[in-house]
Amino acid sequence: MGNDTTAILYITEGGFNLAQRLRGLYPEARLLRFKGGMLPLLWNEYKNFIFIMATGIVVRTIAPLIKDKRTDPAVIVLDEKGRHAISLLSGHIGGANQIAREIANFLNSVAVITTASDTGDLIIGIGCKAGTSADEIEGAVKNTLKENNLSFSDISCIATIDKKGNEEGLVAFAKKYGLEIKTYTPHELDRKINEVPYGISRSESVFKVTGASAVAEPSALLASGANNLLVPKQKKGNVTVAVAVKDTSKFKDKGRRNSEFKTQNSKLYIIGIGPGGIEHITPYAREAIRDSDAIVGYSKYLDLIEGLIKDKEVIPTGMTQEIERCRKALELVMGGKTVAVISGGDPGIYAMAGLVFEIIRAEGQKVTVEVIPGIPALSACAAKLGAPLMHDFACISLSDRLTSWELIEKRLELAGVGDFVIVFYNPRSKGRPDHIKKAREIILRHRRPDTPVGIVKSAMRGRESIIITDLENMLNYDIDMETTLIIGNSHTFTWDGWMITPRGYKLKNPKQIMN
Repeated sequence: MGNDTTAILYITEGGFNLAQRLRGLYPEARLLRFKGGMLPLLWNEYKNFIFIMATGIVVRTIAPLIKDKRTDPAVIVLDEKGRHAISLLSGHIGGANQIAREIANFLNSVAVITTASDTGDLIIGIGCKAGTSADEIEGAVKNTLKENNLSFSDISCIATIDKKGNEEGLVAFAKKYGLEIKTYTPHELDRKINEVPYGISRSESVFKVTGASAVAEPSALLASGANNLLVPKQKKGNVTVAVAVKDTSKFKDKGRRNSEFKTQNSKLYIIGIGPGGIEHITPYAREAIRDSDAIVGYSKYLDLIEGLIKDKEVIPTGMTQEIERCRKALELVMGGKTVAVISGGDPGIYAMAGLVFEIIRAEGQKVTVEVIPGIPALSACAAKLGAPLMHDFACISLSDRLTSWELIEKRLELAGVGDFVIVFYNPRSKGRPDHIKKAREIILRHRRPDTPVGIVKSAMRGRESIIITDLENMLNYDIDMETTLIIGNSHTFTWDGWMITPRGYKLKNPKQIMN
């Protein structure tokens, strides 16, 4: 789906606020205040229409325009609170069902899907301990499906024992996704256990609590009408999940028996998410994240894209656990999953791409890899400052965790001699508070004290701070690991609150510049 082909239409202020939120998911979508008579002019211009208003208004408006399900645009309707995302038109062929699910995941709401061909054929048998939360049940189901190359969108219903039919967490999970819960008595479950040719493992502990020898597996078989499970029971914390299917031909390449198929189709994405939130991620990167089964990354970066990964297996790690991060991602890929390794900024600039390749090479693994670029911190910070990188520049990290300070000093000296604009990454941490002071002393050997310096913290994030000062006074400001500094060259100047490094046009065409 191309975001540039999406229109979001609203009527009220509340609708506009929700449309603005959806910009985080579809940043290039066009926001339009709905007016009578406007839709015929737009109908053939966009592939996807998201209406934030009453369904009745939408139905009456689009009715004269509907022609053919193969050519009509996708139409999705939301209420102002974003509680339901209704796939109204072109659900299966046009992609409205998928868009409705994406929106529901993003807003943590409910997708309303009514097309029979997209309601799925998977039956999920569930057993759970009393008091198990909806989130834990949802995680167990999604992880089981991903581990077996199955799609969450193919779920038809949930099946369980009658005693669990009113379990609060299970009911909340089913309600969130509009899934029916089918229940069976202990007698019905045990009878099914005895009928299955290959047998179902019995549990004495389950029998003591429920009165049935098993719950998840026989429930799934009863609801599907099948005698074979697609996925035998999987224990996930307080939840047991089993999967059966009505139409086995649809899933002939799925399930645990198809590990070779899964490995051949797995992939490793190394994705840069840019400097800030979802709106700063490229459309292609968002599609790769949606295509991934599992997401691996530094927890702080994963928090920035929470709305895109709610339905994924998420593996967060700490700040200095890059090697563990890479190894976990490769382990998941070799197990048949498509995995996204997330980097802030661009993955090839002081980030994860190089390390991933080093580990793949060292271990001799054969992995399909794609590196997806993101807006690097230096570009985001330069944009906030004006145009400080218009001429040759050098990027230097002041962290000596992986590079000796002697080598960093040499690079600082040479960058100063060469009159480069200089970008400082990782300028100051609690463990090395004086590196920025030493770096400034080196640069002052080659630059005037009034050389412009831009200090940008948390560019394009909630706590963004932008300061333009000079080399003499730069240490008077708060500088930490979330800060990027840009030190101008001998020609850099400030004007009207901007920091600008001339490219040389004025020297070549002085009259044109002055005019």
